Amino acid sequence: AALPEGVDTVILEEDVRTDGVSVAFNGPLKPGANTRKAGEDVAAGDVILPAGRVLTPADLALASATGLAELLVRKPLRVAVISTGDELARLVDPNLQAAAAEALREALHACARASRAAAPTPAPVQTTPADETLDSAARDNLIDKLITVLRRGEVNEQALQRLAGSLASEQRTALEQALDDFDFAAAIALLEAERRTASTQG
Repeated sequence: AALPEGVDTVILEEDVRTDGVSVAFNGPLKPGANTRKAGEDVAAGDVILPAGRVLTPADLALASATGLAELLVRKPLRVAVISTGDELARLVDPNLQAAAAEALREALHACARASRAAAPTPAPVQTTPADETLDSAARDNLIDKLITVLRRGEVNEQALQRLAGSLASEQRTALEQALDDFDFAAAIALLEAERRTASTQG
């Protein structure tokens, strides 16, 4: 709190005695005790939060203490590593000997994890043929998977990528926007509506 004009020292309430009329305390008391000068922590013109910094609770407290009600921030990137090509196989694939290993995919995934610009847990996406066609059962299964993880505050990137190709452009854009805004409730509503539409058409 700001000190009244002419006051330069504060005595803690627990260190005083009072009868309602007068106040007594044990001395001596050092001038300036329990006070801080304006600008002691941060001086005018100092950079308190450099660009690119990942904000912490302490940073938000500092911003509030210096009178900043709003901060210009950027959302963390959501990274998905997608491999294409029928000749590729994951390291866990039993057909690895008959195909090329996805070595570059593993390297890119590691780079994404190491990058401060990437999301904390970039999600790898398994190889999916570019011309994959989903039947109604597979499509409903993907929607169910996405809804389940979204309710936990997570995103299944593999299921999302596979489903995206079967969505109309408008629905796909709306779903991506909801996820970019971290509005998982809206994303779930869009997926449930998409499932109902597909069931009606079927």
